[in-house]
Amino acid sequence: MNMISLISKRFFHLTLLSVILLTGGCAAGNKYNYVAEDVGLPIKASSNTLVGVGAQDSRPYVLNGDKPAKFVGLQRGGFGNPFDVTTGSQRGFTDDLAGIVGKMLQKSDFSTALNTSFSSSDEFLAALKASGASRGVYIDVREWKTDIYAKITLHYDLELSVYDRNGEVLAQSLQQGKEPIGGASMSQSANARSASLALATKISYLFNDANVKAALQ
Repeated sequence: MNMISLISKRFFHLTLLSVILLTGGCAAGNKYNYVAEDVGLPIKASSNTLVGVGAQDSRPYVLNGDKPAKFVGLQRGGFGNPFDVTTGSQRGFTDDLAGIVGKMLQKSDFSTALNTSFSSSDEFLAALKASGASRGVYIDVREWKTDIYAKITLHYDLELSVYDRNGEVLAQSLQQGKEPIGGASMSQSANARSASLALATKISYLFNDANVKAALQ
């Protein structure tokens, strides 16, 4: 091997190593700020309806302690090695989710109460009754995470339930699946925006159900 080939080979290896180290550095410690993206809900309040909003984290890996409640996905390094992504607020994901649903409902002319996470639907219903709200919106999160490498893959399983003031279920809707939601970026904020927009869109789909719409009128 001549000197030029040797230098070229070493330069290639050093460049590859630099890219891997840079990618790994960008992958570690990512935090996503989930906000109420302005996608709009397919429903408007017909009166000054007070809605109690809650969410529950039923993700198996959170319940068994493998991941914290603030976990929202994986960012992979140069070798595909995964690093945890957490909420920018450092609160549990379902705390952020309940707040986002509350803000989206407010933009659709509903008044909201509670807007937080609960450990069970029974706990939520007790708080709902105490709040004086005429309706309750409760989202059970059985899966939510993004997995980012060359692209962003979303894994999700969300169930929305609408309750009346007595705790009776009036309507339910479901969004679940696994799908690409865009290309990965070296920018933490760009990946966070993609995840946040996907969440707001899935929430809108949950409300775009005839029975859910009727139950909230």
